[in-house]
Amino acid sequence: MAFTEKLPEWHAEGIEPPDSKKQTGWEVEDKPPAGWWNWLLNRTFKAIEELRNKAADKQYVDDAVAGAKVPDASLTQKGITQLSSATNSTSENMAATPKAVKAAYDRGSEGVTAAANAQAKADAAETPAGAQSKANAAETNAKNYVDVKPWQKVKVTADDGKCILLPNGTNLNTVIKNGFYNGSSLVNAPTATDWWYIEVLEHTNGDLYAIQKAYPFYYSGFFTRVMQNGVWGPWSADLFQSGVDAKNGVAGAVNAKGGNASGSMSWGELNNAILALPSGGEGTLNINAVLMYADPNTTSYLDLVTLPGGTRKFLFAARNASNCYLEGRNSSTATIIEIEDSLGRRYDTIAAYSGSTAYLSAMYVDRVSRTFQLANGTTANFPIAFDNEGLDKPFKLKVSCWGGVSSGSSRVTIIGTYFTI
Repeated sequence: MAFTEKLPEWHAEGIEPPDSKKQTGWEVEDKPPAGWWNWLLNRTFKAIEELRNKAADKQYVDDAVAGAKVPDASLTQKGITQLSSATNSTSENMAATPKAVKAAYDRGSEGVTAAANAQAKADAAETPAGAQSKANAAETNAKNYVDVKPWQKVKVTADDGKCILLPNGTNLNTVIKNGFYNGSSLVNAPTATDWWYIEVLEHTNGDLYAIQKAYPFYYSGFFTRVMQNGVWGPWSADLFQSGVDAKNGVAGAVNAKGGNASGSMSWGELNNAILALPSGGEGTLNINAVLMYADPNTTSYLDLVTLPGGTRKFLFAARNASNCYLEGRNSSTATIIEIEDSLGRRYDTIAAYSGSTAYLSAMYVDRVSRTFQLANGTTANFPIAFDNEGLDKPFKLKVSCWGGVSSGSSRVTIIGTYFTI
């Protein structure tokens, strides 16, 4: 009888699996390459085709077949092989159908696609070298952008906006860059031991021309010096502009006394106007380089003048403003001119602290308005509980010297004329 079943043609020769795989067969979760399947199916097709081509006529075949017994196929012998469409079987005596092969092929194709996608993602991932290169380029671009923009590139204060702290022993002759500084024990400062605020202005054309201003920590006023062609000049003590108010106050007191003065006069002219006042209710102070001493944490006193009851106003003018001063000679010493009322209560007016020097050009005390003024523009009101016993009570001016934590001394020079009303 002629064959009626169509041959399972499979012409793709595929790739022959290794002997080891032929021995072990497909393992659990195996994903056989398509080439191996092609080889198996092609070999199967070729074998069947060869059987057909070499088959004897039907009778011979029937007789032969009737007497033949074909064993089941196994790993060690040929035989009848059962086909299976399962893709998860572990059998070693079944053969895969095209359906099973297709399922395996589809799963394999999915794996190939997934692997390609994973490789593409891996190729797109940033490498450390690439990331560093991009970071370097970004840094360079940022610096180039900032450097060409107009902005303040010089530091003139500390990062928190406060003054830049100068180390102890800093030589101010070397501090010539614009800025705001502070420090103590500064070389070439107006005084060597005080704390100072320093302001520096450097000329546009270079570091051979500059101005320094020094503001003392403990009292009002400031000092200025100029550097020209690399050489610093001496410090010069200057008054604040608010000293105009003090001049007006002095001029008013002079005029009230019958004199002739105005706030537009210089201090020398005001002194002359005071000296030209009619006699009566006036006196002189002549304290010349008097040394005062004080033990630790104690205070010594030097009386300047006692003013009688009924005194309403007191005006003092130095004969030489540069030679009328309080000088603290130790770092812990405080030297102060005080007003003392009839009950012994004292009120500070001008002071020199910690080795500094305070200059006194003029002082005006008004017991009626309960105020006092200094030539540097300082104006203050009396405390409520001070000199409140009546204008008929006397009051004093005196100098106190406080020794601080260690014994101290002061030098006091107060030479000038005072007037009372």
